Parts: sequence; C-alpha cells; structure tokens
Amino acid sequence: MYKNTLLILIFSVITNFAFCQNDSISRTSQNLFNYENSKKYAQYLEISGQYLSASNEYQRILLMQPNDVKVLNSLNYCFIMLKQPQKGINTLNILYPDYSLMPKQTKTEFAKLQLLDENYEMALNFSKTNITNKKDQDYIYLYSLIFTSQWDEASIFYSSINQKSLSNEIRIIDKGFHLKQKSPFLAGFMSSIVPGSGKIYTKKWKDGLISTIIIGGLAWQAYRSFSKKGVSSAYGWATASIGFGFYLGNIYGSVKSAKKYNKQKNNQLIYEAKDIFISDF
Repeated sequence: MYKNTLLILIFSVITNFAFCQNDSISRTSQNLFNYENSKKYAQYLEISGQYLSASNEYQRILLMQPNDVKVLNSLNYCFIMLKQPQKGINTLNILYPDYSLMPKQTKTEFAKLQLLDENYEMALNFSKTNITNKKDQDYIYLYSLIFTSQWDEASIFYSSINQKSLSNEIRIIDKGFHLKQKSPFLAGFMSSIVPGSGKIYTKKWKDGLISTIIIGGLAWQAYRSFSKKGVSSAYGWATASIGFGFYLGNIYGSVKSAKKYNKQKNNQLIYEAKDIFISDF
C-alpha cells in the first residue's frame, strides 16, 4: 500500500512538472513572435543588411498592424535597397486600394517609389491628386525633373520654391545645368572632314585612331589601284566601296558616340541624385 501511494505521488509530480514546462515553452514562443519582438528582429535584419529577410519579416508584421507607418517605410526602404521598388508599389496597392485611406507620410513614400521605378508621369499625377503638403509636392516634381535630366527646368523650378533644405539637390542641378556636353552634329561633321576625328572629340581616342587608319588605308589602296590601272580597276572599286562604307559608318558612329557620351555624363549625375534621394527614406 505504501509503495503504491509513493508511485502515485512521483507520477503526479513528474506530470505537473512536464505540464508547467510545456506551458512555459508555449508562452515563451508566443512572446518571441509577438508584435514588438518581431519588430525588433526585423529592425536587426535591416540594420545588418539582410534586406530580403527583413522585408519578409516586415510583411508578416503588417498582417498584425497594417497601419504602422514606420513599418511601411522600413519595408519600402528594404525594397529600395533590393532595387525592387515595384514590390513596394504593389504592396501599398494591396494594402490601400483606396488611396484616400493611405497615411499621409506613406503617400509621399508611394510617390517616391514611383519615381525610383521610373514611372514619372504616374508619380506626378498621384502627387497632384493625393498629396496635400505643397512642400512634398514640390519635392516630387523637382526630382522628376532631375531624374529626366531636365536641368534648365529644374534650376528654374528650384529658384521658384526656394527651399534651403535642398542644398544637395541644387548642387546636382547646378552640375547638370553647367554640364559640358558633346555636339552630335559637330562630331559627325568632324568625322566627315577627317575620319575618326569625331570619335576623338568624344574622348574615344582608340576608336577614332582605328577609324582613321582603316579608312585612310582603304583610300590609299584605292588610289594606288586607280593610278596603276585607271578607272577600270576592279580592286580599286572594291576597296573604294568598302572604304566609303566605313566612311559613312564612321560619321554615324561619331554622332552616336557623342549621344552616348552625353547620356553617360547625365547618368552619373542621376546616380548621384538617387543616392541623395534614397537617403531621405
């Protein structure tokens, strides 16, 4: 009888201990994945540069609190660092099919995402109809001009709004306004006079010298052949035809090279402007 009672007591203690342990583990697990802890974990992932994991965690958090503006902005920042602004746009479209319900700050972030996704017209239309803050509207419009290399218009518009806080932006605009570009017409004209000189003008020294040598060499071969055999020289006509083809291609290539040079110079400024733009998120 004594032994049976002792066994029952031991079994009861073990059962109660196991139940308490399971209950403690369950409560710890719930605490680990609650709103605040999940937010801290997502912030850690973001700060450590694990943007993909952080974006997944922020999306899970939004299921708990869809209107947390800070979480929305952090999620958008992760998408930007992943170079996927379209995902941020899609997420906000799903959360707020009615733009009037979107938080004010998030509306500005939404327009910024549109700019980074190169949807300039959509960003401007959204800004005009949904953003009430004039300063934010001006900000979106100014960057739409910068990102499309409209330096003259950007300079004039900046002067009209007079926002001293945009000192970095005016520095970019000033660079763009005074950007020394190459004239496609001049490049083509130069190459028509001296083959290859148009490409040299656009800083393509190697291409220019090669064009000069090839076209000059073909012209010399044609001249020698015609000098020896007259206009009936088949070799002379062949080399002259090939040389003329290279000559025309050299003019076209010089025009294209000038346009490419200008685009690269503009893109350098736009990349610099995007770095400043992204730092505002």
